[in-house]
Amino acid sequence: MVIGIDYDGTITLAPDFWLEFINAAMNEGNKVIIVTGREASQPIKVHGIPVVYAGDTFKREAAENEGYFVDVWIDDEPGHIEPCRKLEWK
Repeated sequence: MVIGIDYDGTITLAPDFWLEFINAAMNEGNKVIIVTGREASQPIKVHGIPVVYAGDTFKREAAENEGYFVDVWIDDEPGHIEPCRKLEWK
């Protein structure tokens, strides 16, 4: 399973908790990546965990452009992951 975790407003609120979560997830054989709305010019340093910089792009698209197909998202602002298909009217 690939787990995508937001940085600002998620990991930053409880870094020790999320580091423990990330280590447990990876020990179980999962892939964990950080997907942030930051630009690459505002780097995040988290040892051993890939970071995807989405900038103005939806996070799912940015991750997939980097070759990561996230199964589970953890984000305090899920509207940045992708357009909300459930709420779109046809």
